[in-house]
Amino acid sequence: MVRLQVLLLCLFFAGCNGRQSSEAAKVHGYEMQDKCAATAKQWLKNEWGSSTGNGLELKDFTNHYNKTENKCYGVIRARVTVGQNWTEVTDLYDLQENTTIAELGMTHMHDFSTGTYKDTAEHCIVGNKTCESRDEFDALLKPYMSN
Repeated sequence: MVRLQVLLLCLFFAGCNGRQSSEAAKVHGYEMQDKCAATAKQWLKNEWGSSTGNGLELKDFTNHYNKTENKCYGVIRARVTVGQNWTEVTDLYDLQENTTIAELGMTHMHDFSTGTYKDTAEHCIVGNKTCESRDEFDALLKPYMSN
């Protein structure tokens, strides 16, 4: 009977410790997300603070703390417009290392003979993998920007 009580007490305290460490992990995750957001804001200010104008337009910036990799990533999307044509660039950065991980350059060209536009992936690479389209690029980016 005493052994059963000791065993039940051990299981109870093991369960409590598991909940405490789970709560600590959540708090740590939130702290790292906040730190990543602050890092991203500063990085954007430093790298893009005065980089717009002359047809260059910052379209979007997103950051994400990846818990599995313990990394802070940022995706920036910008557009350069010349007349009726433009090139849209999307880059993935490791914000802690200030390195580029992925690049996509999509050209949107107006065909005056048909009056239509054609989108072409001019440059598409994620890590050491090349890609052919925006959809493929987005699929390769997903592991970095999720979790």
